[in-house]
Amino acid sequence: MKPIANNFGEVHLPPTDPRYVEGSAASRVPSVAGLDVDQARMRLKDAGFQVADQPNAVNSTAKYGEVVGTSPSGQTIPGSIVTIQISNGIPPPPPPPPEDAPPVPVGSQVIEIPGLPPITIPLLAPPPPP
Repeated sequence: MKPIANNFGEVHLPPTDPRYVEGSAASRVPSVAGLDVDQARMRLKDAGFQVADQPNAVNSTAKYGEVVGTSPSGQTIPGSIVTIQISNGIPPPPPPPPEDAPPVPVGSQVIEIPGLPPITIPLLAPPPPP
């Protein structure tokens, strides 16, 4: 079977209109990270968005009560709701080690048995709790 698209030759498309690639200025959500809640709310309202607070604060290295982001960020429909994410001041936990990570040696112990060469046994850290 022969593909039909090959019968038409090379297809040249016009360039994409920048309005569709970049969006309008009214669709850009301003960055409010680092501001206090009232300042962030005002900046978003001034940009034409409705504002909501996320019901649960998020883990972050930012100080308690500081705005750490929005949802959505970047661009959205002008006039839509933008949710403010607020820090609870608790840093997020470190990521767990990979499942296939080798055990971490923490030392060694030498065992001596008469008549045999000494045996060195590596001591490994216990695996982290699940």
